[in-house]
Amino acid sequence: MRNHPKVLVTGANGFLGQEIVTLFQKDYHVIASSRHGSSFLTSAVDYVSADLVKDQISDIFPDNIDVLVHAAGVMPGSAFNVTQNVTMTQRIIDWAIKAEIRSIVLVSSASVYAPFDGAQQESFECKPESEYGKSKLDSEKYALDATANLKVNLIILRMPALIGPTRQGNVGRLIQALATNRFLLIGDGANRKSLLHVKDAALACLRVVGNLENDYSSKVRKVFNVSAMSPTMADIIDFTCKELNKDKPPSIPAGWVIFTLKVLCKVTFGARLFSRPLQLVKQFQQNDVLDATLFQKEVGIELNYDVRQGLREMVFCNK
Repeated sequence: MRNHPKVLVTGANGFLGQEIVTLFQKDYHVIASSRHGSSFLTSAVDYVSADLVKDQISDIFPDNIDVLVHAAGVMPGSAFNVTQNVTMTQRIIDWAIKAEIRSIVLVSSASVYAPFDGAQQESFECKPESEYGKSKLDSEKYALDATANLKVNLIILRMPALIGPTRQGNVGRLIQALATNRFLLIGDGANRKSLLHVKDAALACLRVVGNLENDYSSKVRKVFNVSAMSPTMADIIDFTCKELNKDKPPSIPAGWVIFTLKVLCKVTFGARLFSRPLQLVKQFQQNDVLDATLFQKEVGIELNYDVRQGLREMVFCNK
């Protein structure tokens, strides 16, 4: 591998982006990019402020970048529309092609899959129900199509909910609701949710880039699920309540809630008021489990961080 290849990391100010930048500093010349400046960045990192939706990025990023790790994204509930995920991906991929970047790692999401009772494999149907999932799938498709006839390595990493020292995300909102006694368990919590510590997510990006840089003899196009444990919702809630020194929340049968919301959706103005809550209840009841066997086999990474440690860190941030 050449000495210190240049790696551009988008979304460097985000939860995952910060970990990627920190981890890559030792072996790579890192160019970190985000909408706004970040105080966490050290003198060892070149920082570039760039709005991937609005700015003329061809005039912003330096030349001779070897690898792009595209971790920028808009999460549900943020101040920006999730459709910007597609716009950002289109613009950064187009720029990367013109800049003749040789390897691209695209951070995607488990939300691209259709609902399924078992563990999702990379070959399974992608039929997302949420707008966020649709935006991530459209981003994947654009990257695959745009690089199809080019000698560009493209690795897509589909990740579940990330945990660690943050208040952000669905798990963060769950912990906040439990901490403030504003959570009602719908159903028995037997459904499972894959989780991944943010440091392991960054390590997955590092290992993928390292493998690509060590063997650039042939074009690589791969989609991988990256995941750790998949505890039940009941286990997640029980563990969190113990860390918070809280009693377990009350529960209500899921069937009754779903039936009631469906009825309410049929009354005047009901669809406008209750279709979103109905969707959220259904999502909460789903299994969201990723099968990461292919990633473990081909990339060979050993995840270092226990899911309970990540949940404990989130509880501390939300107290």
